Amino acid sequence: MSLILDKKEYDKFVDYLPELERDEVYFLSLSARNKYLTDAERVEFDLGRTEMFSRQVAFDKEGIELALNKMTADLAVRRTRNGSKIPEKSLVVYFNVHPSSTVKAYRRFSEQMDRHYEEAFVGTLNGSDAADMWIPFRRMRTNLMNHIQKSFSRKLMVDIDIDGEDDEQSKALLWSVRDFLTYNDCHFVTIKTQGGYHVLVPTEKLGKHVPLFQKLKDLDNTTEGEVKFNSNAMVPLPGTLQAGKLVTLV
Repeated sequence: MSLILDKKEYDKFVDYLPELERDEVYFLSLSARNKYLTDAERVEFDLGRTEMFSRQVAFDKEGIELALNKMTADLAVRRTRNGSKIPEKSLVVYFNVHPSSTVKAYRRFSEQMDRHYEEAFVGTLNGSDAADMWIPFRRMRTNLMNHIQKSFSRKLMVDIDIDGEDDEQSKALLWSVRDFLTYNDCHFVTIKTQGGYHVLVPTEKLGKHVPLFQKLKDLDNTTEGEVKFNSNAMVPLPGTLQAGKLVTLV
């Protein structure tokens, strides 16, 4: 099994990505989400804690595919709480459009682990052997990946997340956003997802158009969250499946 279902869509998106610099990496995660299943399927599979059950980094564009292969290996051995295989329909591959700084992540990780070390050291001196005292050390890789995900090196893109009540409303909202951007000569890339669209706009370009930025914020307010600025920078990866549907570039 390969997580890449359409290599052309995947390659087009990867070509659009910035080249990494210095200590930067790309961050990816594979999740299984209950919201993509029916009520009966949720009972049948009992997913449990499968949000971001496989997280990987890539050191260059070629390494993204290697990271996806590692996720595929994780998927092959991962099971739900009742021992079932994770259903393909629940899967989504997320990609962080901002490069992550490993130096920033290491500083935050080391500060966190130093605190846990001091707590464990003092606890041991006082004769404590509480089981939860050692959990952070068993979860070190998880803690490190948390910091890598959140430690942006450069915020190169603004992600406008469009999620209407249905496909027709999402399309209408998309064209409103595209009209704003095109009229103001803003380059952008649109990702079609299972539930809507992600419009990626270079931060530098959008930042020069303060009135446009305010218009988009006003649209966010008037659509009650159906058009919003996505702060976590994680988008479904084009060329892969989300809820059993192909993620594409428009």
